[in-house]
Amino acid sequence: MPSVLDIVRGIKPTNSDALAVLVPPASQLRYSGAGYTLAELAMQDIFKLPFEQITQQWLFTPSGMETADFTQPVNPQKHQSIAQGHKDDGTTVKGGWRNHPEQAAAGLWTNANDLALFLSEIGKGYRGNSKVFSKGVIDELFNQEIENHFYGFRTLATGDNLAIAHYGGTQGYRSAMVLDVTTGNGAVVLTNSNNGSLLTGDILRSVAKHYQWPYLNATFFNQIIVDKTALQSFIGQYEFKKKLENRCHLQRAHQ
Repeated sequence: MPSVLDIVRGIKPTNSDALAVLVPPASQLRYSGAGYTLAELAMQDIFKLPFEQITQQWLFTPSGMETADFTQPVNPQKHQSIAQGHKDDGTTVKGGWRNHPEQAAAGLWTNANDLALFLSEIGKGYRGNSKVFSKGVIDELFNQEIENHFYGFRTLATGDNLAIAHYGGTQGYRSAMVLDVTTGNGAVVLTNSNNGSLLTGDILRSVAKHYQWPYLNATFFNQIIVDKTALQSFIGQYEFKKKLENRCHLQRAHQ
């Protein structure tokens, strides 16, 4: 297992590149597991404690989260309670699961109940009655939105119906969680398959329909059988300008 410093520096035995600033911070939306790894390292340097102990003291215990744990590799005593991950073809991930030394970005082991408790504390913090998050901290997070995202969450609705969501996954697992920050209602769905996103989407849309949420509404299509010869007229070259612009941004960032 590589250390956090190994990962930051990109040296063996890590299998990823060293951390680097590709674009100015807060200038655009970019996926950055490395950013969370750097934050993890900074927290350990400042508080002189392992990351799993910091999160246990700050978040898990105050929130009542009993199974949540950032320890990597996972404690052998918990192996029997782990739902083994599955690949796209339905076969089990070698060893049942992968260990991720990037604790903050990919190392959390927990269940749906604990994640629901975490979401509940965010909602309480927004309303000013959380034991974990002050209203000032939650407001600061929400005010740093870039392209409908902030710190791992995306916004589904704003204004009187503020709602946020997070979709995550590692090899063998896919998950989704939604919180209506205004009302405190939400849902968490965890799956142990790379194909799990298909299921999480259907479940969340069903929940949204049942509880009449003004977001995550299902879109229905009527299937029409079309003669293959009628499709010949659509053959050609197409330009998708938005994708081309994104590609240019990526090229400039790497240069």
